[in-house]
Amino acid sequence: GLGDVYKRQKQRCPGSNGCKSQGGGLVSCDPKGDFVDGDLCYLLSAACSKDGHTSLECKDGKFTVGQQCPGEGGCGMGDCDTGLAKLGDFCKPGRHACSDDKKALLVCKDKDGVANWAVDKKCPKECEPKDGKLECK
Repeated sequence: GLGDVYKRQKQRCPGSNGCKSQGGGLVSCDPKGDFVDGDLCYLLSAACSKDGHTSLECKDGKFTVGQQCPGEGGCGMGDCDTGLAKLGDFCKPGRHACSDDKKALLVCKDKDGVANWAVDKKCPKECEPKDGKLECK
């Protein structure tokens, strides 16, 4: 089957759902897993590193390190939380981030059905996203 072709090509599908036939010759690979820089990427265009804080992008058939995702949301399905946000931009209520100038800790507040980033508190020196946490120091 087609899944065997991908196995012969050494496409790893380390996610809990592995490599599965979708019928009609289509095969899927679970993008949530222990992917590393250099893994082949025939079935995926993006994935996340094992620690959940680095995105991996498919370039020329292999995963390469994309961007760091040190925010509280980490790396998810097609989403990379850099931990930085622009004051006033739309957001998901309850989320936190550092301001893009790194001078304040922001919180996403819902006001009349519209959620925007607002200053939660100013940081004495800087706000730094690191390993899923936001340090206001």
